[in-house]
Amino acid sequence: MIKICVVEDENIILNYYKELFRSYQEEFSGKKNFEVKYYHSGEDLLRKEDVNELDVLYLDCFMGEGKMDGMAVASAVRKKNSEVKIIFLSSTPDFALKAYQVKAWNYVVKNTITKSSFLKDLDELLNSLTVQPFKFVWRFNGQMEIIDLTEIMYVERIRRKNIISTTFGERQCYDTLASLEEQLGSRMFVRVNRSAFVNVRYIKGVNNEEIVMKDGKKFYISGKSYKRIKNLISMKVSGGR
Repeated sequence: MIKICVVEDENIILNYYKELFRSYQEEFSGKKNFEVKYYHSGEDLLRKEDVNELDVLYLDCFMGEGKMDGMAVASAVRKKNSEVKIIFLSSTPDFALKAYQVKAWNYVVKNTITKSSFLKDLDELLNSLTVQPFKFVWRFNGQMEIIDLTEIMYVERIRRKNIISTTFGERQCYDTLASLEEQLGSRMFVRVNRSAFVNVRYIKGVNNEEIVMKDGKKFYISGKSYKRIKNLISMKVSGGR
């Protein structure tokens, strides 16, 4: 059974999520076996739940006065559970980049949530928990290596070679950049200019001119890419896949 928790301090919003989950269970009856529990604070969640057993956590960024905020709750949960899918719920996109620091699956601005978008995202999320994570097959000089999609930080084209930078080192590939981008096609990757695309999970910061990755690498941003990059950072964080 997939275990889901929702932490939200406002009753009207909490009741809205309850209705959305009921709608999913009605429309996709029997498709996924899951249970949902609801809490008004992070302290309540941490006190009553064994977070090691959590699969999904919907977490409000801003709690009431005197309560732990969402980022603090997420950090506490992450220390015990590295696999839980965390979806931040916020009234503003301003803290989306900070969400990457706790490896958020998604960052959703509350006033953009519709029934159809919620059901679609929830279905994708539940599928990710029951389907093997995507693997990228890399070939070079007759060798083959299988790399987990989440381990690829960025890809850049240098002197007719594509350099694939991963969490465990660099790999070279002679495929076209467009071909690699298509193979890795996912909401977690974004093209930043003609010669590079990056995994949004590894972005540390962004301004009008460049992106800074967590390993210190910098990429200039083409004018065409800036808006899409900001939208991805502000609205969606593809996780664990």
